[in-house]
Amino acid sequence: MARPSFAFRRAPCDPAARIDLSAAAAPLEIYADAKFPGPLLHAGLHTPGGHTMRRMKFTLLATAAALLVPAQACINISDVNLDGKKMEFGEDMAWASKASLLPDRANAVSFQKWEKELATKMAGTPTVRERSDYGGVLVFLGHFQKAREVLEAAEQAEPGDYAVASNLGTAYELLGENAKALEWIRKGIERKADSHHGTEWVHVKILEAKLALAGDPKWLETHTVLGLDYGRDARPVRIGEAPAAKEKYTVLHGLSYQLRERLKFVKAPDPLVGDLLFNLANETAVLGAAKQALGIYELAAEYKSPDAALLKQRTEYVRSLVTKGKKRR
Repeated sequence: MARPSFAFRRAPCDPAARIDLSAAAAPLEIYADAKFPGPLLHAGLHTPGGHTMRRMKFTLLATAAALLVPAQACINISDVNLDGKKMEFGEDMAWASKASLLPDRANAVSFQKWEKELATKMAGTPTVRERSDYGGVLVFLGHFQKAREVLEAAEQAEPGDYAVASNLGTAYELLGENAKALEWIRKGIERKADSHHGTEWVHVKILEAKLALAGDPKWLETHTVLGLDYGRDARPVRIGEAPAAKEKYTVLHGLSYQLRERLKFVKAPDPLVGDLLFNLANETAVLGAAKQALGIYELAAEYKSPDAALLKQRTEYVRSLVTKGKKRR
């Protein structure tokens, strides 16, 4: 679940520069040669060939663009914690915001052009990377059945490629075949554990939850997708053993990374995604970024998170903190 990477060099950070990611910013349109050395634009979707899409147009949030274009600033986020104290964060918290989770508007015309180019190669003797790329583009364009056929053929021709396994898992999921999807996502992890920046454990949890829901439609009333517990009070508190320092942002990174791509394909309402968003909002608030958490709580409500009463309570609690913080400025 990664975005395309850009061959831009980052300039030294200016600690004095601050960016507020708690609200949606005006979109910034960037035209560039976009390299695809790894995952494409969806959960589990890979394009390992490093192909270049000329002049591909991406609409990125202006705040997120600071990560990509040369500038005399690094990401430095001002926020307020659950005690009302002003906080500042670096890049670890940069993507946990409503603005960054909402789908960017990649130029579909460019993908259609790339699909035609790859289709031509498929008529010859395509490499496994070209097959995987083609399957990935077909998924992005909504041709899930054809994508599955292409990726199955790629696996049969050259077994063992992690990108094929991951893309195939995604294709199966979008076709509603969650058991097969889980099988192939797990194979992708076996083949490359750090795929998608090590966040595919969330994808596994999502698929396990879907299978549980198939057996018990009320499963989300008594469970959460990740099995996390933030208590029943208005103020969220992570229940259980605190994560080790090096794992402090594991849940936040995993959820924000996977959700950023999943929201391109899953429209509201969707209670399972609502549960994931609620967990991300709770985690963001617990880590001290209440403003960013507020936007994610609101998004969780749009997706109809199952625990609606607690979600409303938390949203009002965090909103009151943010409002008080603004008045103190």
